[in-house]
Amino acid sequence: MKKRLALFLAALIAACSLWAQDAYDLTFDENLATPAVTGKAQRDVRSHMRQVSSSLAKQFANVELLRDGEVVLVTIPASALFAANDTIVTASGRKLLGRLSSAAKAPTMYKLVVAAHSDDTGDDAYRIALTEARANAVDDCLIDASGVEDENIVPFGLGSDDPVSTNDSMAGRAKNRRIEIYIVPEAGLIERAAKGKL
Repeated sequence: MKKRLALFLAALIAACSLWAQDAYDLTFDENLATPAVTGKAQRDVRSHMRQVSSSLAKQFANVELLRDGEVVLVTIPASALFAANDTIVTASGRKLLGRLSSAAKAPTMYKLVVAAHSDDTGDDAYRIALTEARANAVDDCLIDASGVEDENIVPFGLGSDDPVSTNDSMAGRAKNRRIEIYIVPEAGLIERAAKGKL
């Protein structure tokens, strides 16, 4: 019993220390994992995020739930936001990203983690630079759409390190060129859920 309690306390202290850190100091994986949702807040947060997911699924083709239903992932093909090899969001792309403005407008409720991915064409430096610029462009676009500073939007350019398909075909490479927007519950949402106010 004491061993379990010690492990629980160690995990809680680690989670709290990550929670208190600035999102920009965290890695991509740490941003997706924090803040942790514990205790009685879990049920209500998961229910709320299912509602967010259901609403977004009416507007985007690829929406899924991660982290036991606590995080919503919206995946958008890069071609829906950018011209080939470009880093400026198109007018139609801006309109599409505007559908996420309600989440971007609520920095105490949600953190948006933006991950830009590429296929494996070109060299590593080019792919990283392209995806970093695209992630930052999406960040800027979400700020413009929401009118809120980007304290809750964290961009990552991940290059070609995480393919979802083969790079041996045009169709596979197109699937790998994507923007992923993770909607992660923030402290305000978790606190409201813990108080039964969601």
